[in-house]
Amino acid sequence: MLEKQVRQIIKIRSTLHPNDLSAYMYWDKLTELLSMNELQTIKLLETCSEEEIEWISEVFEDVAYKLQSVAYIKCLERLDKKYPNLNLTKLIMDAKEMMEYGRSNFKRGYLRNRTKRRDTGLVILQRYS
Repeated sequence: MLEKQVRQIIKIRSTLHPNDLSAYMYWDKLTELLSMNELQTIKLLETCSEEEIEWISEVFEDVAYKLQSVAYIKCLERLDKKYPNLNLTKLIMDAKEMMEYGRSNFKRGYLRNRTKRRDTGLVILQRYS
């Protein structure tokens, strides 16, 4: 079921213009799906094609933040070796940083409000009281 939902989102997302604001909605849906179950997510990622991983890589750091999983990061590192043409190293480093950020700030009440543009790298964090 996860596989079908993720592939459907990728299919829709791939038809959108890069500056289409509805892309954020699909990023959020994809992040939510991939953050629900660590083992299912890892299993799915290991079976994805290079093109699918390229689309999913848009949310690597968001999923890392939510999962807080070293196993997930190790899976991303395996994907980097499997698909070297995707140049995932920087995205994986960002995912590691977000995981660490989540660990260090979770107790302080920081939550991540997703308003990220891939081309600018803009990430806005909000503090909720």
